[in-house]
Amino acid sequence: MQVGAVLAALSGTVLGQFDPFSPAPVDGPVDGSGGGPSRGRLLLVAPNVLTVERALRVDPADFRLWVALHEQTHALQFATAPWLADHLRGRMAALLAGLADDDGPLSLGAARSALRGGDGDDGGLPALLPPDTRRALDEVGAVMALLEGHADVAMDAVGRSVVPSVRQIRARFDRRRAGSRRLGTVVLRRLLGLDVKLAQYRDGAAFVRRVRRAVGPDGLNAVWAAPDHLPSAAEIAQPRTWVRRVHG
Repeated sequence: MQVGAVLAALSGTVLGQFDPFSPAPVDGPVDGSGGGPSRGRLLLVAPNVLTVERALRVDPADFRLWVALHEQTHALQFATAPWLADHLRGRMAALLAGLADDDGPLSLGAARSALRGGDGDDGGLPALLPPDTRRALDEVGAVMALLEGHADVAMDAVGRSVVPSVRQIRARFDRRRAGSRRLGTVVLRRLLGLDVKLAQYRDGAAFVRRVRRAVGPDGLNAVWAAPDHLPSAAEIAQPRTWVRRVHG
């Protein structure tokens, strides 16, 4: 019942998702290099896309293409870095193993403390984690910030020649993304980790833009070369440190 309630709450918020862990369908998607299908499956939730485009009162064709560009960017990320899915799976497994202890950070008492903000400097669940589990959480969070921020930048970079109302869509979508400040909504967002997700979009996009300004698109693309080129959580917050480490 608890899982069902969480899925019900989330089901109306997801517009699309790229699943990098599924086998590719026989007829695609292509890997972006002309080499045929790559692993993964791109999903779009049509009823949610329709609901949001109507709520925002934006051009339907532009909005649908804009959403598809974000998810297709994820497909390209994993095709460009074939090692990324297995790397992410391994870090997630380490994180889940650390969270699974009955007396660990997902106990009822810990969940209550996380909702209140916790006692650590950062507050919330991360402050309750043992060092190894927190390290895994930081690594997963940094990768997700990179992926989501990069996709957000890409979906906006197409310009008005491709999506004529892109600026209007972004402005209205960001206002909606910020969401309601009613107490019930704020508590639900915190419990489901939606505030963390919003921070990933914001911080990841800032990282991508600042790295591109410093070393250009080709310099940014070094991030897909190997696992040790992925940014840490600290480097997401301070992009210059990533540039110095990777580019010297």
